[in-house]
Order: sequence, then C-alpha cells, then structure tokens
Amino acid sequence: MVDIIVRRKFKVIGKMGEGLAREGPVWIPPLWKEANSNFALK
Repeated sequence: MVDIIVRRKFKVIGKMGEGLAREGPVWIPPLWKEANSNFALK
C-alpha cells in the first residue's frame, strides 16, 4: 500500500548527478559535502 501525502509547494536546490546510480557511494558523498559547506543551519 502507498500513502500519498500532499504538501505545500517547495523548491529543490539540485545539481546534476555525476555518475551512475549503482556508483552512487562514490560520487554522492562529495556532493553532500559540497552542499553542506554552502548552507549553514540556523
């Protein structure tokens, strides 16, 4: 069973992937590191 949740509009800040999904453990962590360095929690 699937639950559908309706949310208000939101924006996604993204970046193109840099590799195949099966190689995600290689290229995703550097993207997270870069994203976290650009945004501070307030």
